Amino acid sequence: MKRSLTLFSFVIVGLIILLLSACPNSTTTTDPIVGTWNLTAVNGTPVSGGLTITAQSNGTWTATGTSITPSPQSGTWSVSGGTYTIVDTTVNSTETATLSGSTMTVKVSSTVTQTFSKQ
Repeated sequence: MKRSLTLFSFVIVGLIILLLSACPNSTTTTDPIVGTWNLTAVNGTPVSGGLTITAQSNGTWTATGTSITPSPQSGTWSVSGGTYTIVDTTVNSTETATLSGSTMTVKVSSTVTQTFSKQ
């Protein structure tokens, strides 16, 4: 009887450990690009308003504003090694971006760089 009770205890402890390890991790991390970004400069020259980008955690984004045609635009984003790839599916273009704190720098072309601040 004592041996059956000990075996039963091991089985119960094993099942508890198995169940606890199968629980999803309750902590989630959000990529720092997720949020709303406002255009603050083009090629280092300050600008006021005109473009807002909202990046979602599902890897998509939308852009609205008076400085883009057509508006709104949308697309996808991905990250690899700290460099973001921004694909605009509205106008079929691809840019790269980097983040430093609450500043995002987007390389639109070899001669155009946009700077955004996170709201």
